[in-house]
Amino acid sequence: FTVAAGGTEPLSYRWQVNNGTGWADIQGANQSTYTVTAAQKDWNGWQYRCVVSNDIGSAESNAAKLTVNAVKASVTVNNGTGDGTYESGVTVTITADEPETGKVFSEWQVVSGGVDLADAKSSTTTFVMPKNAVEVTAVYSDIIAPVIITQQPSDAAVEEGGTASFTVAAGGTAPVYQWQVNDGTGWADIQGADQPTYTVTAAQKGWNGWQYRCVVSNDVGSAESNAAKLTVNASKPQTPETPEYRITEGVGQNWTKGSTDGLVIRGDGDYAKFTGVTVDGSLPDIGNYEASSGSTVITLKAEYLNALSPGEHTIAILWTDGSAETTVSIVGETVSGGDGTVSGGDGTVSGGDGTVSGGDGTVSGGDSGSDHTADDHADSGSETAAKPDKKDAVPKTGAESPASGLLGLMLASGAGIAATGKKRKPGIK
Repeated sequence: FTVAAGGTEPLSYRWQVNNGTGWADIQGANQSTYTVTAAQKDWNGWQYRCVVSNDIGSAESNAAKLTVNAVKASVTVNNGTGDGTYESGVTVTITADEPETGKVFSEWQVVSGGVDLADAKSSTTTFVMPKNAVEVTAVYSDIIAPVIITQQPSDAAVEEGGTASFTVAAGGTAPVYQWQVNDGTGWADIQGADQPTYTVTAAQKGWNGWQYRCVVSNDVGSAESNAAKLTVNASKPQTPETPEYRITEGVGQNWTKGSTDGLVIRGDGDYAKFTGVTVDGSLPDIGNYEASSGSTVITLKAEYLNALSPGEHTIAILWTDGSAETTVSIVGETVSGGDGTVSGGDGTVSGGDGTVSGGDGTVSGGDSGSDHTADDHADSGSETAAKPDKKDAVPKTGAESPASGLLGLMLASGAGIAATGKKRKPGIK
């Protein structure tokens, strides 16, 4: 505001203001011009005047009115309503748009303008308009469904030192898991147990009866599962696996009676674990066989084998942790004389010049021209059939002779026997 005055110098100036309560001097305002700075909205309508004086009097200027116009600035609302231009100092109301499906309003964010929102978490809120522009944004987030337990953990039983697992399943938005244990003193979190499944390892006997549960939570709440009980049983002794041993040499052998060679059988078990041999399930005397390493070699002695009956026998090698077996066949021996053979295999007795065969009951001599029969010998008590000459040395006579036995059996049974040939020396070889 500026005033001009005339009169005898010196002139003095004093500005005054009337804010509605009366005129009052403005301290330091003693120039012909007075400047109002940083005008405020509520100064609108105030009046200003100047009192000019000299040595003989004073004069007052007319009152001048100050009009303070409001400053206007823009408001930008993202994802909501309330956009526009507002005078500074007014209250501005903003409202967030309806959220999309599956979303929910979260909060307001002030992008620029530095205003203080009445409630940033409310979808509708207010602020006082400053002299500068303002920008705000409504923020949305996914709807958070509360957690719900859909599968409860089950009781578990385990041997001491074993492993047991407990599993829980839950629905809801972004569930977080925390397993707890109650050892009889109350529930406590298990450090690091933050997965749907919790596994107990190396279970101790002292843990028997402990309970386990899971607390599942998210941003809107939590739920506790049922308690599951752990049973720890005493551990059972471990049964070692039995090795599968094999006979690697001497499988299915034949051994002929009268042989002087032993019977060799080899098994793949460690000789250090060898404990013995069985023949047809019985333990033979240790003197009847020899045992040696590489892997385990058994030699059954001929004397022992000769004592076994003809036929198939089961031989087993025994070790501390298993066994292996095979079968061997003992074959009857063939006995040969000087000029004839006695064979136990087919019942045939052969002499140097005649054969007695149990197969067809025929006795034949070397010369077919003889007309003597077995009946003639039987009736006449022939020395040829009944009694050998003492000067003839023979290994067996009478009932001891295989041929006599067979011949007697045939005569008694009435079988037809033809005897031919020249008269033989007494005795049968």
